Amino acid sequence: LSSKFTEKISFLVSLAIRVNKIVGEDVTSGDLEVLAVRSATPYDGSWMEDSYDDGNSERGVGGGAKVLCATDLGLRKKTRVAMTGEREKQWEIKVLLKPKVALESVVDIMDE
Repeated sequence: LSSKFTEKISFLVSLAIRVNKIVGEDVTSGDLEVLAVRSATPYDGSWMEDSYDDGNSERGVGGGAKVLCATDLGLRKKTRVAMTGEREKQWEIKVLLKPKVALESVVDIMDE
Protein backbone atom coordinates (compact mmCIF):
# COMPACT_ATOMS: atom_id res chain seq x y z
CA LEU A 1 0.00 0.00 0.00
CA SER A 2 2.80 2.45 0.87
CA SER A 3 4.56 1.83 -2.46
CA LYS A 4 1.33 2.78 -4.21
CA PHE A 5 1.33 6.27 -2.65
CA THR A 6 5.10 6.84 -2.49
CA GLU A 7 5.29 8.04 -6.09
CA LYS A 8 2.31 10.38 -5.71
CA ILE A 9 3.59 11.83 -2.42
CA SER A 10 7.04 12.30 -3.93
CA PHE A 11 5.49 14.19 -6.84
CA LEU A 12 3.47 16.43 -4.48
CA VAL A 13 6.55 17.17 -2.37
CA SER A 14 8.56 18.15 -5.47
CA LEU A 15 5.74 20.49 -6.55
CA ALA A 16 5.62 22.05 -3.07
CA ILE A 17 9.39 22.62 -3.15
CA ARG A 18 9.13 24.30 -6.56
CA VAL A 19 6.31 26.58 -5.36
CA ASN A 20 8.34 27.48 -2.27
CA LYS A 21 11.35 28.37 -4.43
CA ILE A 22 9.29 30.47 -6.86
CA VAL A 23 7.54 32.40 -4.09
CA GLY A 24 10.63 32.81 -1.94
CA GLU A 25 13.34 33.48 -4.49
CA ASP A 26 12.29 33.92 -8.08
CA VAL A 27 9.52 36.47 -7.55
CA THR A 28 11.30 38.52 -4.88
CA SER A 29 14.18 40.00 -6.82
CA GLY A 30 14.60 43.27 -4.93
CA ASP A 31 14.40 44.91 -1.55
CA LEU A 32 14.32 48.45 -0.21
CA GLU A 33 16.59 49.09 2.76
CA VAL A 34 16.88 52.03 5.13
CA LEU A 35 20.35 53.60 5.33
CA ALA A 36 21.59 55.08 8.58
CA VAL A 37 25.12 56.28 9.31
CA ARG A 38 26.81 55.60 12.64
CA SER A 39 28.82 58.17 14.56
CA ALA A 40 32.58 58.30 13.84
CA THR A 41 32.12 56.83 10.35
CA PRO A 42 34.51 58.47 7.86
CA TYR A 43 32.52 60.83 5.62
CA ASP A 44 31.98 59.53 2.08
CA GLY A 45 30.10 61.91 -0.21
CA SER A 46 29.38 59.15 -2.73
CA TRP A 47 26.67 57.66 -0.51
CA MET A 48 25.98 60.26 2.22
CA GLU A 49 25.25 64.00 2.27
CA ASP A 50 26.44 66.72 4.66
CA SER A 51 23.34 68.42 6.10
CA TYR A 52 25.24 71.57 6.98
CA ASP A 53 27.17 71.98 3.73
CA ASP A 54 26.73 75.57 2.56
CA GLY A 55 28.70 74.96 -0.64
CA ASN A 56 31.55 77.24 0.43
CA SER A 57 33.39 75.09 2.95
CA GLU A 58 35.80 72.24 2.41
CA ARG A 59 34.76 70.34 5.53
CA GLY A 60 33.87 67.04 3.83
CA VAL A 61 36.74 67.15 1.34
CA GLY A 62 40.06 65.48 2.05
CA GLY A 63 39.00 62.27 3.75
CA GLY A 64 39.57 63.39 7.34
CA ALA A 65 35.99 64.33 8.20
CA LYS A 66 33.99 62.04 10.47
CA VAL A 67 30.26 61.79 11.07
CA LEU A 68 29.00 63.27 14.34
CA CYS A 69 25.44 61.97 13.93
CA ALA A 70 22.78 61.15 11.36
CA THR A 71 20.17 63.84 10.68
CA ASP A 72 18.07 62.06 8.01
CA LEU A 73 17.73 58.44 6.96
CA GLY A 74 18.51 57.30 3.44
CA LEU A 75 17.07 54.60 1.18
CA ARG A 76 18.72 52.07 -1.10
CA LYS A 77 17.39 49.47 -3.51
CA LYS A 78 18.95 46.03 -3.65
CA THR A 79 18.11 44.12 -6.84
CA ARG A 80 19.14 40.55 -7.57
CA VAL A 81 20.83 40.42 -10.96
CA ALA A 82 22.08 36.81 -11.05
CA MET A 83 22.37 33.52 -9.24
CA THR A 84 25.93 32.13 -9.25
CA GLY A 85 25.09 28.89 -7.48
CA GLU A 86 22.40 27.17 -5.49
CA ARG A 87 22.47 29.80 -2.72
CA GLU A 88 24.83 32.52 -4.04
CA LYS A 89 23.09 35.66 -5.28
CA GLN A 90 24.64 38.69 -6.97
CA TRP A 91 23.11 42.04 -6.08
CA GLU A 92 23.06 45.46 -7.67
CA ILE A 93 22.82 48.15 -5.00
CA LYS A 94 21.62 51.65 -5.86
CA VAL A 95 21.28 54.51 -3.38
CA LEU A 96 17.89 56.16 -4.01
CA LEU A 97 18.15 58.75 -1.23
CA LYS A 98 21.43 59.57 0.48
CA PRO A 99 21.34 59.67 4.28
CA LYS A 100 22.14 63.12 5.66
CA VAL A 101 24.72 63.58 8.39
CA ALA A 102 26.25 66.25 10.58
CA LEU A 103 30.03 66.15 10.57
CA GLU A 104 32.13 66.58 13.70
CA SER A 105 33.28 69.92 12.28
CA VAL A 106 29.74 71.33 12.64
CA VAL A 107 30.61 71.98 16.30
CA ASP A 108 33.21 74.53 15.14
CA ILE A 109 30.54 76.40 13.15
CA MET A 110 28.23 76.52 16.16
CA ASP A 111 31.00 78.07 18.28
CA GLU A 112 31.35 80.99 15.85
